[in-house]
Amino acid sequence: MKNRSVSKNKLSILIALLVLVLVAGAGGLVIVDQQILVLGLCLLGFVTVIAILQFNKWFDWIMLVLSVAVYGWMQYSAQATLRIALLPFGVFAGVALLAVLFSHAIHHEIDYILQQYSSSNVLIEELTLHDTLGLIKWHVFRQTLDEEFIRSRRTKKSVSVMMVRLLNYQDYVSEGDNERAEELMAETAKISMGILRTLDKVSRYDRDTLGAILPETGQEEAKIAASRLINGIVQQENAAVCVGVATFPDDAVTVEKIVSRALAALEFALSSEKEQVSYAQLNIGDREE
Repeated sequence: MKNRSVSKNKLSILIALLVLVLVAGAGGLVIVDQQILVLGLCLLGFVTVIAILQFNKWFDWIMLVLSVAVYGWMQYSAQATLRIALLPFGVFAGVALLAVLFSHAIHHEIDYILQQYSSSNVLIEELTLHDTLGLIKWHVFRQTLDEEFIRSRRTKKSVSVMMVRLLNYQDYVSEGDNERAEELMAETAKISMGILRTLDKVSRYDRDTLGAILPETGQEEAKIAASRLINGIVQQENAAVCVGVATFPDDAVTVEKIVSRALAALEFALSSEKEQVSYAQLNIGDREE
């Protein structure tokens, strides 16, 4: 905020200086020659605008040279002698050059302010879409899952949802070490994003549970991904996790149902002390009983 304020102040100063240069130049042209004052002011305004817009880095300088040449030719034609035309021509050329230089500086400051504004918007968007762990927030997760359902219906490819419970989290919370619990969750999230594919999306469902969207992934592929994730977390962080998996369209046809069924599979995995359970396995278990 401080840098932006400083830049805005600098821009105001540059604009004020440009106005002073143009006013002083107009006054100088009035004093030395009033005959083609309007032409001089129009040309000054033209090169100033061109230099601020900067369509091309050479274009404004070409326009400056052309405007000085046009003004000089008009002065020479009007005065009939080069000596008499030289003074107003010099005044115009000097003012035009200063106007271009100040206009360049104004263009640079405008670019800087716009970049700051753009960076701030990107940061706000990042903070809105992502949490402190760098994961997409749960509402974004659900929106993304909805989009994947639509894509899956069109491409006829499955989408799986994986719910991952970090078992050690509650152990640290029970011991009063909330900071260590959060550190472990952060590491688990980082490991999960590293093991899963780039196109997979990970979000935090609640304090000790992560959710993951696995596009174009069927039941068997989701089980393999879950096993890789479990082994990776155990090896890298020596932490225990349980995983529940549900797949669209086999297990559910709506966002709410696929999440709830992945959670049901997770709860079954916890109660049966298994590392992972798919919703399909849960149904088989229910039928056998």
